[in-house]
Amino acid sequence: MYALTTQENGEEIESFYEELLVTIEKVNERDVIVIMEDFKVKIGENLGRLYAIATGLYGLGERNSNGDRLEDFAVENDLVIANILF
Repeated sequence: MYALTTQENGEEIESFYEELLVTIEKVNERDVIVIMEDFKVKIGENLGRLYAIATGLYGLGERNSNGDRLEDFAVENDLVIANILF
């Protein structure tokens, strides 16, 4: 899978997440989903966002708009961003 950079326009990024969602929806509910990819995002510090369940309470560095989008996607689909979940 190829994730888009912050240089891409919003439509292309949304299309990427729509395709990813279609793939996720094909998986049996009882199965575990593991998505391994460099999403080219900066999750950074949580900064009081409501979504600590997807990312944990701690993080390092800055956050970018793609980090926000990935976190939103994770929450909407009951996923966890495990590489930063402390």
